[in-house]
Amino acid sequence: MPILYALVADGSRVLAEHSTREGNFKAVARQLLAEIPASDDRKSYEAQDVIFSYISEQSGLVFMCMTTVNSKALLPWVFMEDVKSRFWSDYPDGSFHQVQN
Repeated sequence: MPILYALVADGSRVLAEHSTREGNFKAVARQLLAEIPASDDRKSYEAQDVIFSYISEQSGLVFMCMTTVNSKALLPWVFMEDVKSRFWSDYPDGSFHQVQN
């Protein structure tokens, strides 16, 4: 199954997001963001028929995505590592902190 929703955030401030579905998952993602510490961490949370997974960094960056419970276990991690790599190649100097929403 595909990635249904993804975001990149600087702490609780969403820098970019994309979704292929309608629903309350954006609100759920923001609730999760508020609880994620600025540390190197990886976790997943299951809610109804979806799984939210995230990678957080000491810099405050958070890479998050949502998949269905039927998705392959590695899918979110491979996807987020790719997004993370692309993000850091675009903002190697940390200038993302200056981006205004």
